[in-house]
Amino acid sequence: MVTGDIIGCYWDEYATDDTISKIVKKIQTENCDGAHGDLIIVDGDKTVRYWKMGEGKIKNGWMPAHPTLYLKKKKYMRNMVYIKKIISVLQITNLWLGV
Repeated sequence: MVTGDIIGCYWDEYATDDTISKIVKKIQTENCDGAHGDLIIVDGDKTVRYWKMGEGKIKNGWMPAHPTLYLKKKKYMRNMVYIKKIISVLQITNLWLGV
């Protein structure tokens, strides 16, 4: 069950100690419904994938990188059909990766 006002996927192995507080502060400061950013996947010191944020609308098929997406709970609830699609993609991705 989700209890917070802002919802996102968080993997602590990929983040610094202040990652979440920076995201929350930015959402509050900008008075926006959410935030997302570039996704950089590294193996040690080597960058193995760099996903550029870009722009688009989820309802038109554009998807932000799920580990970088943080939305206010009200937005998730309003757009649940699209969120279910994101969750399905996450589950399929995890199966492919053997997570």
